[in-house]
Amino acid sequence: MTAHFDLVILIDCWEPSDVWIEEEQHKEIHEFYERIVNRLGEYDFKNVVLASYPRPNDNSRETARWLVDNIHSRNHGTDLKLKQCENIVQVFREYPEALHTGTNTKNKPNAFNILICGQAWQVCTHWRPLGFINWIMQWQTVFTHPDVVWHTGQPAFDHFVLEEDPRIEWHATEPNTFASWSLGTSDTIIESPCFYANKLKWDLPNEVPPSTLYHRRET
Repeated sequence: MTAHFDLVILIDCWEPSDVWIEEEQHKEIHEFYERIVNRLGEYDFKNVVLASYPRPNDNSRETARWLVDNIHSRNHGTDLKLKQCENIVQVFREYPEALHTGTNTKNKPNAFNILICGQAWQVCTHWRPLGFINWIMQWQTVFTHPDVVWHTGQPAFDHFVLEEDPRIEWHATEPNTFASWSLGTSDTIIESPCFYANKLKWDLPNEVPPSTLYHRRET
């Protein structure tokens, strides 16, 4: 069964530039974007949110052109709806056809499938207005995969990074419901399920979460 997402959100997938990252890391950034494209090609989706916030040092908000040009889904190919959004209100305005508006029997907002990709892990992916934590606090379930999140300067992620996230309680999806194998690139092929979360690991207003851990992917 192919996974379906109502929204795919790309957080801070900026154009590689000496303005915000060392030149020797440009290749690593491009390899990360390749992992995103390859992984997303396994999923069904139509709507893509370009959530690039002001880039360090030059405040550019543009998502990397290579990523925008190559992103595709299994059911729609490159015929996608891509819009720049910075917060949940803008998302609801730009994608009314994708969002299940209203409340359910528990007076909570109706749920929809949100896949979040981007960088930097534990920082922007978690705390941006369209990051994991803000959606979870709106009673939504968020999805991600080790191929589509990263932290600059770190090795490519494996499933341990999500399982040991100090902030969010991630759960692996069942293999028969979400694609489990990475297309990857030549040296970054891994086996990992998609993960979902709808709960934080700590009391947000009253506690400070522990520092993050990183794990090197074995290839």
